Amino acid sequence: MKPAVSGRLKKWGLVVLAAALGFQIHAWGIHRPERLMALYAKYIEGQPNLAKRPKSLDGIHPGVKVTDFHHLNTLGGPEDVARRRQMVTDYVWRGFGLPFGVRPDKVEHAVAFPPLMGISNLASVDRLTIEMPYGIKSVAFVLHPDKARSCLMIYQEGHLHSFLERRGYLEKVVAGGCTALALSLPLTGGINNQPTIDHPRFGVLNLLNVDALELLHTRTFSAMGFYLTPVIVGLNHLLAEHSFDRVGMTGFSGGGWVTVMAAALDQRIQRSYPVAGTATIPVFAAEPGWGDWVQRDGRLYDIVTYTELYVLGTVQPARRQLQVFNLRDECCFRGRNAEAYAPAVADKAQALGGSFAAIIRDDGEVHDFTEGAQAGVLADFFGSAVAGTNPSPDYR
Repeated sequence: MKPAVSGRLKKWGLVVLAAALGFQIHAWGIHRPERLMALYAKYIEGQPNLAKRPKSLDGIHPGVKVTDFHHLNTLGGPEDVARRRQMVTDYVWRGFGLPFGVRPDKVEHAVAFPPLMGISNLASVDRLTIEMPYGIKSVAFVLHPDKARSCLMIYQEGHLHSFLERRGYLEKVVAGGCTALALSLPLTGGINNQPTIDHPRFGVLNLLNVDALELLHTRTFSAMGFYLTPVIVGLNHLLAEHSFDRVGMTGFSGGGWVTVMAAALDQRIQRSYPVAGTATIPVFAAEPGWGDWVQRDGRLYDIVTYTELYVLGTVQPARRQLQVFNLRDECCFRGRNAEAYAPAVADKAQALGGSFAAIIRDDGEVHDFTEGAQAGVLADFFGSAVAGTNPSPDYR
């Protein structure tokens, strides 16, 4: 259809819609606004850009289905893997300061923290405070088991919630004899601070949630460091004080993104379990409402695509990543889109000595780290051998 003809048709469509609305107003009166909104919504849903979206989101988006993920993953051999990892590290912490080798600013041993009291096999709880630029502080908790095995599981909660939402998961980790490092995202969780800052370029900013961090993400300063620094610094501390044969990390939702990034950049994380946390760029293009700013930064994903990040989380040394999704997730990352890229990631990971898999569960219409998903993650973590032992406290 020629543009001029198409434009005239759109104008006539709007005229007809306006006439219909006028008729409905006359027929229904001013007391039926919901009928008007329903009519307008039906019109909007019929527009081509929306009509192309799949009728059911329990499948694979058309754009994802036809993407050649084998071709797009350009990671080469070990030298290229190391080079890409360094490029991402430089991008994530530009102007921020590298966290590798850094220890927490404050360590409190054997603290009384009522929300964690009563967990079976729990010997003690430590509190770590990590101070970052702009006065932002992150508080992490270490749960020490009474009958300890040589294993550590990091847990990173997602947006809006506290890691205390996963008290049951932490209890399972501790009951299994593993130390747990629990974190909420910066500015969230009811424990992390929410400072008001006087930015030299923007003025007074109230940092009330993680979305506000995008305002600090500039050409010379990366706000992504706020997400990843607490994990790395907490791990630095624990590996300096203890020896673990097995180190894993689980993250839910936004914490799943942190898990993908942390595993890609810190080779000490041997097992990573992102739950409902990331998707590939074609999925984000098809679902503009999924994810937040860190998951859509084109400058980062031009350095490494998501599928390349997944591979980085499995290699040097040989490591493993198991992704978990809910088929009918009410929030995001639902469907079977992972089935489109998982074979390409698994092939590349295997070629470089790693292991990758994605599991799509059907846990109902919820956005949650469900009991079934928790059981699957812990079965893999407790039951599988991990290549390499005693990770070094230093990253390099």
